Amino acid sequence: MNLKAATLALGALLLASCAQKDASGYIAEGDKALAAGKNEQAVRLYEQGLGMDPGLKRGYNPLGTAYLRLGNYDQAIKYLLYAAQDNPSDYDSLAKAASAYMRKNETAEAITYFGKAIALKQDIPELYAARGTCLMKLQKPQEAAADFEKLTALSPDRAEGWDLLSQSYAAAGEAKKAREACARAAKQDGTPACQTFAGGGTQ
Repeated sequence: MNLKAATLALGALLLASCAQKDASGYIAEGDKALAAGKNEQAVRLYEQGLGMDPGLKRGYNPLGTAYLRLGNYDQAIKYLLYAAQDNPSDYDSLAKAASAYMRKNETAEAITYFGKAIALKQDIPELYAARGTCLMKLQKPQEAAADFEKLTALSPDRAEGWDLLSQSYAAAGEAKKAREACARAAKQDGTPACQTFAGGGTQ
């Protein structure tokens, strides 16, 4: 390789290195904007960085998160599922994609992705609460009850969990269990919604 070719090759490497640093800088600035709640600014910064270097995979989850916060659920799902595809253990992206589907009223898809997130991370109460709520919407109270049982096992002091469990039992026709669960909810919240569904619940 002659001197001119070597110089050109070195220049190309330096340019690539600078582009990588610039792209990473945009992603880092996007992280700061996202943490500050400046979601529109975060989107612009992430898209700038990823436009320069699509290989910066860590930018896709926060970009999807920013879109989720802005209510642009289609874009949120696009980038969150892209992030999850690249990282099979990324339960967070799957859970957020499920939340986007839930907010779009695409309940069956939401259940699917909450399930995938739960398969990777079994100790997050909010995932069971969300999937159970979706199952109730599809009129599957027995399956919902199984999720709410997990929720109350993980967070026994959380009134909402017992309230949801009571409502699912009531919808499944299990009146005694509904009253017992509602009584647990009432100990922590004097007027849980389950009192309507469970026939008073605290008796």
